[in-house]
Amino acid sequence: MTAAKTITAKLARLICASAMLLVMAVGRGAAGGEAASPPSTVLDRLWIWTHPAGAHDGIDLGGGRKGKSRIKPVEGADCLGVPNLYFIHFPNNPPISEFRRYARDFRPMKRVVWSLTGAGGDTSPEGREAVLRLATEFPNISGFVLDDFLHWSADAPPDPWLAANDVRFPVSLVLAPPAPAAVHRMALVQTSWRSGDYRSKEVAIDLSEDGRGWKEVHRGILPNTAAARVEVKLPGTKVAALRVRILSTHDTQAAISCGLGEVQLWEGNRRIPLDHWKASASSTYSERFLAENVLTPGRPKPEESGKAAGNPVAASMTPEQLNALRERIAAQGRTLPISCVVYTHQVSPRILPHVNQVDKVAMWTWRSEDLVNLKANFERLRRIVHPKPILLGCYLFDYGDNKQMTVQRMQRQCELGLKWLHEGKIEGMIFLASNVCDMNLPAVEWTRKWSTSVGKQPVERIGVK
Repeated sequence: MTAAKTITAKLARLICASAMLLVMAVGRGAAGGEAASPPSTVLDRLWIWTHPAGAHDGIDLGGGRKGKSRIKPVEGADCLGVPNLYFIHFPNNPPISEFRRYARDFRPMKRVVWSLTGAGGDTSPEGREAVLRLATEFPNISGFVLDDFLHWSADAPPDPWLAANDVRFPVSLVLAPPAPAAVHRMALVQTSWRSGDYRSKEVAIDLSEDGRGWKEVHRGILPNTAAARVEVKLPGTKVAALRVRILSTHDTQAAISCGLGEVQLWEGNRRIPLDHWKASASSTYSERFLAENVLTPGRPKPEESGKAAGNPVAASMTPEQLNALRERIAAQGRTLPISCVVYTHQVSPRILPHVNQVDKVAMWTWRSEDLVNLKANFERLRRIVHPKPILLGCYLFDYGDNKQMTVQRMQRQCELGLKWLHEGKIEGMIFLASNVCDMNLPAVEWTRKWSTSVGKQPVERIGVK
């Protein structure tokens, strides 16, 4: 063999060995989840928050225009030019049976974080188990997220009863006393949902003396105002049940649904306690927003009755259930961290019993006008959850006030996030949501250009400070 051939052969073996080592390293990184190989650029730290196509149709774009989108999750990631994706389910959208189809679609993504609790805090043992099985099959599933997980806010009213999205009207709410009762007055309290959705409009009230036949005694309109209260005079006859039929909604976009915050009843001038009444509805959004919520708003659930107030706060799962879930994930042999959504109006030590059971926190500012307090809210959260990594959630649309996000406020989120990335204060940034990326929004276009311009910047400290 000539010297040239010898050198060529040695070089080929060296290249082959190097390639094999590289494949092995990549394989170990994929199998080990997020923690295996910390990314080193800004772009590696950027994520897009996604839902099934069309999930946010109907949002108010101004000028009488309503948003309409057909963009799929991976297409949303391509639009912003980011390599990582959060996927969040709605109740039965997609059905559990379709999870695997979505996971196949997500194979081009570098890292995928999948919801264990979805929009509105929706979750089920079957859904969680299906997601855990996916993580054993698809190596790019690198963690899980608990969306709308904490059902508590320092400034929010108690949970209302809500019907399912896109519900078919009329929707019925039936109240039944433990024994026939005389009712002279009834008050209905409108919902106070933060987005302004789930507002009941035209209502009819029916009475039943035997629980089978019904007689309509009132029909009217609930104002389109949070917590609006309307009183109705009733005949005062003894009834076995009362029924509120909601005939229409004030919603013109998004939920297209209805609900009630509270129902109050009087016998003469005496307020009737409703603790032992039963409530049922023809439609319910999820187990969090049950019909019984209208009877005594804010009362503790049976499983919480022996606990001290605020320890822990209401959530989609108990701290004990979260701990069991962590153990279940650890048994799969991969590092698959759980992140929990925390809104700025939830930043309080009261969330610690749950947050202590997760690995990361994603902070979100629900209303864009509150971004003026972004620095202060972030520092408060850091003091409470330290040393857990924090991701900064950045809305591309102002869902809190149902209007477009201004470029100025979008810029504030991004520039602070970039600064905190370089300072090692946050682990990453998440842009919400894919469903507005094809609505021609100035904030989306600005963000796309921004991510391209800063994406190659090196990040030396990854959420360690």
